[in-house]
Amino acid sequence: MSIYADTSFFVSLYLPDRHSAQTEQRMASRPEVWFTPLHRAEWMHALSQHIFRKEISALEARQAHRELERDCATGLWLEVVLPESVWEVCAELARRHGPKLGIRTLDSLHVATALELGAAAFWTFDERQANLAESENLQTRCQRRFFCLGTAALIASPATDSSSAPPQTHRLSATPPASASLRPPSPAQTQTAPPRCHR
Repeated sequence: MSIYADTSFFVSLYLPDRHSAQTEQRMASRPEVWFTPLHRAEWMHALSQHIFRKEISALEARQAHRELERDCATGLWLEVVLPESVWEVCAELARRHGPKLGIRTLDSLHVATALELGAAAFWTFDERQANLAESENLQTRCQRRFFCLGTAALIASPATDSSSAPPQTHRLSATPPASASLRPPSPAQTQTAPPRCHR
């Protein structure tokens, strides 16, 4: 099952917060999750913001980053470059859905990337991203009860007290592994039963 996750998913997986348990639960089945240069850029900004707000130390940030890099090296995340077509798709999503959903550039860019990579599902904490993804027939409803907070709010939210102990890192490291939408719904998505997420 090919998954595209918003950067907030990765942040919650490596830096403990109120969503960390759910992200680990989502990874229990070892799904295929894409990781792009966009994720990497936002990840580094998230680490910096956590340090700036004194939610973690620089040492803890380096530890989290090493965990991420190790997981990339072992193949836990599917690293891929951004398809060139995502920029046109991003602009088209803004034109068609922006006036109704109030989406931001990064919202549509993440969804555009998921569409162009052929992801079966889109995992996010951001309600606007979820609405946009659903408008483009990406599966989100099985995650909706968990993912309701965006990356910006996640970075700004209070973290657990890290003064007494270093953050607990995730437990997946070192384990190899609207108008008509731009993508028509699959037959499974038109049935009552939950849609199949694998192509």
